[in-house]
Amino acid sequence: MERATIKGVKVAHTSSQVSHAVYADDLVIMGEVGEEEVQALNTLLLNFAQASGLCINPHKSGLWFTKACSSQEIIRVQRAWSARRVDGEERYLGIMLGQKGDVKRNGMVLPEKIRSKLAGWKSIMLSYAGRLVLIKAVLMSMPVYAMALEMLPKGIIRDINRLIAKFFWGKVSQDRYMALVGWQRVCKPYEEGGLGVKDLETFGEALFQKVVWSLMADEEKIWVKICKSKYYPMVGFWRAQNTGRCSKMWNQVIKKRDFFVNQVEWRIGNGKKVNAVS
Repeated sequence: MERATIKGVKVAHTSSQVSHAVYADDLVIMGEVGEEEVQALNTLLLNFAQASGLCINPHKSGLWFTKACSSQEIIRVQRAWSARRVDGEERYLGIMLGQKGDVKRNGMVLPEKIRSKLAGWKSIMLSYAGRLVLIKAVLMSMPVYAMALEMLPKGIIRDINRLIAKFFWGKVSQDRYMALVGWQRVCKPYEEGGLGVKDLETFGEALFQKVVWSLMADEEKIWVKICKSKYYPMVGFWRAQNTGRCSKMWNQVIKKRDFFVNQVEWRIGNGKKVNAVS
């Protein structure tokens, strides 16, 4: 990226510039809308295509502009690129790219996605074992990405559990039915008499606690460095505060951090992180 003169963007004054991010087989390139960077990006992708034989598909690509971009700059970039323009309503793995902490709005998509998935399945033609396999392999994996980024409202989790339970009991088309056992019993481990289905509320709590743990223990991760430079550049994670202008996700992190107070112990180690004064 340095040779291509793509500077990247900063999320805070003290943070390093980020020029790209990769997840699975998707690539996000970040930069300014100046003519030099646009040309550098064109050169970079052209060289990639020539070296690998893989051409960029403009129909599967998108341009996302921040509010700081003027209309003239947007038009200039769109002329250089034939990719479509996306806005804050665009979703990636179920999460709106431009969402500002609208957790409920993000989560409401999940029950609809599960309903559409269930519409193509004939639960009455499947055995309990077959339904259980589909629940564990497909339905339970659908909300994982969203739950790893934010705590879903309990109402949405109840809706998802209700849909999955109706499918398991073969009552998808019925609003009221008699279940053989409670859903909480189904969600217990095999050794406790359950069927090993994930309890989504507990699972979501565990996923988000993993985010908090990374902020506390994995300081070399790039996203952890960005959060530190934005939210607590001068103090440690345990002393980070909610300034009132933070994202909803950071508000949740601060609340969940208190869970760790009585769950972890402090070891001196090499002493570099110990403040002997305070």
